[in-house]
Amino acid sequence: MRARRVWAAAAALAGCLAAGAAQAGGWRVLPVKEPGFRAQPTLALTGGWMDPDTRLGGSTGVYGAELSFNCLLLQPPRNRIRTTLSYLRYDDSGLKLNDFELNPHYVVEVSDRLWVGGGPGIGVVKVDTSGKDATMLAFQVGASLHYRTGRLFLGAEARYQLTQSKDYGPAGGLDSGVNNFRVLGKVGLNL
Repeated sequence: MRARRVWAAAAALAGCLAAGAAQAGGWRVLPVKEPGFRAQPTLALTGGWMDPDTRLGGSTGVYGAELSFNCLLLQPPRNRIRTTLSYLRYDDSGLKLNDFELNPHYVVEVSDRLWVGGGPGIGVVKVDTSGKDATMLAFQVGASLHYRTGRLFLGAEARYQLTQSKDYGPAGGLDSGVNNFRVLGKVGLNL
């Protein structure tokens, strides 16, 4: 319960700071309403490696998909914020994860084609451990690399995810959430 209050207070503080910064520094609120706004959507397949901090699963491959676009709610005066909606699947040693995430990344354009970025995220993780299941809230922080040339998109990402602790199941069951670290490669199309 205490952890939830800390997260809620941190989110409220971040929202207040972001709103103040937006008004003071030339940030654009609701840029989607501006003439000429371009979402620049990208649809990509993802794959890589995940290492959960639980005794049930081991380091193994993961796969998924994501849709990213320029943030519809807030844009900085320079560079941009990219919003990513993603799905990721993990299955190893009786532990199955279905991960749904929303990750805004502040990205810096190193060149016309190369972007680097990072940011927080929030998600929902559906967990199945050989018949026992749960749904957990998740928070992430990560860094990303994006390369765009014409319609081709290539990317990479490293991310650490904290999941809500959940005590359930028999002895040997999931006992402290499924916190994890992952490294992903991405290939897709700029739409």
